[in-house]
Amino acid sequence: MVIPAIKSLVPLLLKSARYTPGSKEVEILSRLINRMKVLRSSSSSVHELAVKVVDECKQPHQTINPTVELLKNKWGWDREKLIDVLVALWKELNL
Repeated sequence: MVIPAIKSLVPLLLKSARYTPGSKEVEILSRLINRMKVLRSSSSSVHELAVKVVDECKQPHQTINPTVELLKNKWGWDREKLIDVLVALWKELNL
Protein backbone atom coordinates (compact mmCIF):
# COMPACT_ATOMS: atom_id res chain seq x y z
CA MET A 1 0.00 0.00 0.00
CA VAL A 2 2.80 2.43 0.84
CA ILE A 3 4.74 2.00 -2.42
CA PRO A 4 1.93 2.97 -4.86
CA ALA A 5 0.97 5.83 -2.56
CA ILE A 6 4.51 7.18 -2.50
CA LYS A 7 4.76 7.04 -6.28
CA SER A 8 1.62 9.13 -6.68
CA LEU A 9 1.93 11.40 -3.62
CA VAL A 10 5.46 12.77 -4.00
CA PRO A 11 4.70 14.76 -7.20
CA LEU A 12 1.44 16.03 -5.67
CA LEU A 13 2.99 17.05 -2.36
CA LEU A 14 5.83 18.87 -4.11
CA LYS A 15 3.54 20.25 -6.82
CA SER A 16 5.81 19.14 -9.65
CA ALA A 17 5.97 16.16 -11.99
CA ARG A 18 9.74 16.65 -11.85
CA TYR A 19 9.67 14.77 -8.57
CA THR A 20 8.04 11.60 -9.93
CA PRO A 21 10.04 8.88 -8.20
CA GLY A 22 11.50 5.93 -10.03
CA SER A 23 11.72 2.49 -8.48
CA LYS A 24 14.95 3.28 -6.60
CA GLU A 25 13.57 6.46 -5.04
CA VAL A 26 10.27 4.74 -4.17
CA GLU A 27 12.20 1.94 -2.50
CA ILE A 28 14.24 4.43 -0.46
CA LEU A 29 11.23 6.50 0.62
CA SER A 30 9.24 3.36 1.42
CA ARG A 31 12.10 1.98 3.51
CA LEU A 32 12.34 5.26 5.42
CA ILE A 33 8.56 5.40 6.03
CA ASN A 34 8.57 1.78 7.21
CA ARG A 35 11.46 2.53 9.57
CA MET A 36 9.47 5.49 10.90
CA LYS A 37 6.62 3.08 11.68
CA VAL A 38 9.01 0.89 13.67
CA LEU A 39 10.41 3.82 15.66
CA ARG A 40 7.04 5.54 16.11
CA SER A 41 6.73 4.85 19.83
CA SER A 42 10.16 6.28 20.66
CA SER A 43 9.56 9.81 19.33
CA SER A 44 7.30 12.60 20.42
CA SER A 45 6.80 14.19 17.00
CA VAL A 46 6.71 13.13 13.36
CA HIS A 47 9.50 15.59 12.57
CA GLU A 48 11.72 14.12 15.29
CA LEU A 49 10.96 10.65 13.94
CA ALA A 50 11.93 11.67 10.40
CA VAL A 51 15.18 13.20 11.67
CA LYS A 52 16.08 9.95 13.46
CA VAL A 53 15.37 7.86 10.38
CA VAL A 54 17.39 10.09 8.04
CA ASP A 55 20.29 10.21 10.48
CA GLU A 56 20.29 6.40 10.74
CA CYS A 57 21.14 6.18 7.03
CA LYS A 58 24.65 7.47 7.69
CA GLN A 59 27.14 5.07 9.21
CA PRO A 60 29.78 6.43 11.63
CA HIS A 61 32.61 5.74 9.18
CA GLN A 62 30.90 7.67 6.34
CA THR A 63 31.47 11.36 5.76
CA ILE A 64 28.21 11.82 3.84
CA ASN A 65 24.74 10.36 4.17
CA PRO A 66 24.32 8.13 1.08
CA THR A 67 20.53 8.42 1.07
CA VAL A 68 20.59 12.20 1.19
CA GLU A 69 23.37 12.28 -1.40
CA LEU A 70 21.38 10.10 -3.80
CA LEU A 71 18.30 12.32 -3.56
CA LYS A 72 20.47 15.44 -3.72
CA ASN A 73 21.98 14.24 -6.99
CA LYS A 74 18.55 13.24 -8.35
CA TRP A 75 16.42 16.21 -7.26
CA GLY A 76 18.63 18.61 -5.35
CA TRP A 77 17.15 17.67 -1.97
CA ASP A 78 19.22 18.33 1.11
CA ARG A 79 18.72 16.63 4.47
CA GLU A 80 16.04 19.10 5.57
CA LYS A 81 14.05 18.71 2.34
CA LEU A 82 14.08 14.92 2.74
CA ILE A 83 12.84 15.29 6.32
CA ASP A 84 10.07 17.64 5.17
CA VAL A 85 9.01 15.16 2.47
CA LEU A 86 8.95 12.28 4.96
CA VAL A 87 6.81 14.31 7.37
CA ALA A 88 4.40 15.26 4.56
CA LEU A 89 4.18 11.64 3.36
CA TRP A 90 3.58 10.43 6.91
CA LYS A 91 0.72 12.88 7.39
CA GLU A 92 -0.76 12.19 3.96
CA LEU A 93 -0.65 8.42 4.51
CA ASN A 94 -2.32 8.92 7.92
CA LEU A 95 0.17 6.68 9.70
